[in-house]
Parts: sequence; structure tokens; C-alpha cells
Amino acid sequence: MNYQVAVLVNTNIGLIGELLFDYNVMDKWQVSFDHYERVDGEHAQPGSLGKLVYVQQKQRIVMDEYIESINLPYNCVVIYHMDGVTNRCEHYFEEVLDGILWTMDVTFDFQIPASMSVEQFKATTYQSMMSLKNYIETMHPMH
Repeated sequence: MNYQVAVLVNTNIGLIGELLFDYNVMDKWQVSFDHYERVDGEHAQPGSLGKLVYVQQKQRIVMDEYIESINLPYNCVVIYHMDGVTNRCEHYFEEVLDGILWTMDVTFDFQIPASMSVEQFKATTYQSMMSLKNYIETMHPMH
């Protein structure tokens, strides 16, 4: 399954990519995020492997995060894996007249058929992007 989502963020080009990998504030914009556990590699570097830990309804959910490539502030590719689902996200950040155009090209691979439609996956991705956008525009307003 492949799709693309884009949002316009009123910020400087460096901040979005920086906050994507700032696990100390991730709980401020990602629902249920609890903490990050580094497994291998250096922070925000290609080859870095870690675990994103979420707590939902008292249940611990762990998702692997692998940084395939990183060229901040312009782009990065991150691969997530959990319970037979692999999600590859290509993030692109482009300076435009009204701010930063953040585009995400998303590819999902499933070991079993997906239980949601592509529209539902796109909506979830959009909501996550909007959460970070709202956090940035509220906590780091442009002057």
C-alpha cells in the first residue's frame, strides 16, 4: 500500500526534522507515547535502531524504528516495524512562500491483509502530521 500526505507548517526548515527525533518531547504531540529505547547506532543517524514505546489502555505497545537515511533539514527515511507490519516513511521538507511543505511518501507492507482501507491509513498519517504541526506552531511560533 502506497500513498502520499502533505501539510504546510509555519516554521523554519530545521525544526520539523529536529522534532521528529526529539524523543524527550514526543509525548507532547504523539498520543500514548511513553519513551524511546535505543538499541543500536547514534541518535538521528543512518543505521540507528530503537524502540518507540507507547502505552494504550494500560497495554505496552512497542514499535521498532530504523533510520534508513537522514539529510536534515531536507529529508529523511524512517522504517517502522510492529507485529508483521512494516511502514517506510520518506519525509521531505521544502521551503515555500508560506512556510515549510512537509510531504510524506508512505509504503506499508503487511504479512497479513490490512484491516483498514488506504483512506483510513492516510487519515491516521495526516492526523499524526497535524499533531506535530500544531505542536510546532503553538510551542515554537514564528515571529
